[in-house]
Amino acid sequence: MDHAEGHLAAARDWYLEGVDAIPAEGWTKPSLCAGWTAAHVVAHVATGDQLVRGLILDALGGDRQGQDLPADFADRQRRMQLMTAWEPSRLAEASRRDSEQLVAALEDAVQRAPTTVITMPFGEAPLTTVRARRINEYVIHGYDLSPAIGRRRPIPTRHLEGTLGEVVMTMARLHQRSPHKGRSASFHFHRTDG
Repeated sequence: MDHAEGHLAAARDWYLEGVDAIPAEGWTKPSLCAGWTAAHVVAHVATGDQLVRGLILDALGGDRQGQDLPADFADRQRRMQLMTAWEPSRLAEASRRDSEQLVAALEDAVQRAPTTVITMPFGEAPLTTVRARRINEYVIHGYDLSPAIGRRRPIPTRHLEGTLGEVVMTMARLHQRSPHKGRSASFHFHRTDG
């Protein structure tokens, strides 16, 4: 197991600890994502895991074998909205299952076909970038659950150090979403920006 592989599983586990820590009344409380409750955050991560797993299967020429996975980003968004209304225990169980399946599928793909490129909603990306994006999703959204949990969850140093490089590498994509829309701009980073 390489360092990045261990980082993905550790980030997932840290995220799931946060999901498990949400009290019954916390699922409808706000998260750090503006306008989203804890249920929105968990449904977002779960459907992201589902979408990426389906895209990996597609890229490797595999059959989805009847698995109910999102066909595209719009399908993922629709599924996310439906999942936010689920009972918390069902949503937490789906989150755990989907993250475990995604991590296993992604690590298997990295080992078997490391040069594979996945067509993600933001463009084409090699598997290692896809893995880094999932690490970021787990870390960022695990932290976003803090208000619903009722306490701050400090992000482990390992995740801060490991994700800063990925944040730098994704600036072009983030810049496309900014009000600058491709105009020249400058950015600065802090050690903790990951």
